[in-house]
Amino acid sequence: MTTTPLELVLTKKQLEVFSIVRDAGIMGITIDRLESKLYDHELDPPLTARNCTYVHINLANKKLALFDLKIIAVSRRYIVVRLKDAPRPRTRVLRYRRDRHMWAI
Repeated sequence: MTTTPLELVLTKKQLEVFSIVRDAGIMGITIDRLESKLYDHELDPPLTARNCTYVHINLANKKLALFDLKIIAVSRRYIVVRLKDAPRPRTRVLRYRRDRHMWAI
């Protein structure tokens, strides 16, 4: 998904989060990389940058739900999906060898 709905109204940071995760594609982006891309250019990032990132994702999801979109974490990588395609929280997504699983968070 490379386009953003025209009616979507997000704050500056929420739009940055959405754009970074959307541009990461189907492989997704880890929370560390997302946090570093959000606050790397600032001279004085917040001390709780990780929590701020989670809040921006949560608030963006509330607005994205109107457009049938959601930012979800699958095996600790954030991706943008349609709501109908999103797995339920705490469900197995993929199965690896030797009983290892990928989980939706």
